[in-house]
Amino acid sequence: MSDDRYDVPHEVKEIDTATLTELGRTGERLRLNARLSPERIAAHVAADGVHHLLPLFWHTKPDTPRHLRCGMLLRMRTGERVFGTFDVLPEEFAPLTRVRPRERERDLAHRMLGEDVTTIVEWERARETR
Repeated sequence: MSDDRYDVPHEVKEIDTATLTELGRTGERLRLNARLSPERIAAHVAADGVHHLLPLFWHTKPDTPRHLRCGMLLRMRTGERVFGTFDVLPEEFAPLTRVRPRERERDLAHRMLGEDVTTIVEWERARETR
């Protein structure tokens, strides 16, 4: 078996809200850890939004299939962009559209991994205190 550190896909993928919702349903069914429930997606994520996934590492736990733990940049209904994590099966990740050109893909990856990006948890807490 290959070393998982080296076979993580090195690409940022675009995903629309409808596909994100479907992947959230799969995550619920399979009991994957990092996922957004379809209800949470409907409540907060822009219906016509384009979101981005960046694989971080392979994740395995008992009673779940091997899957990718991805960083995720979401477009919220408010127009804000927030970061979270999302687990996705490799066969569901592969057919998603890769971000092009390469410079845009690199910029998105840096934004997701930057220190100044708001997390979805921080974003939800801020909304609760308003």
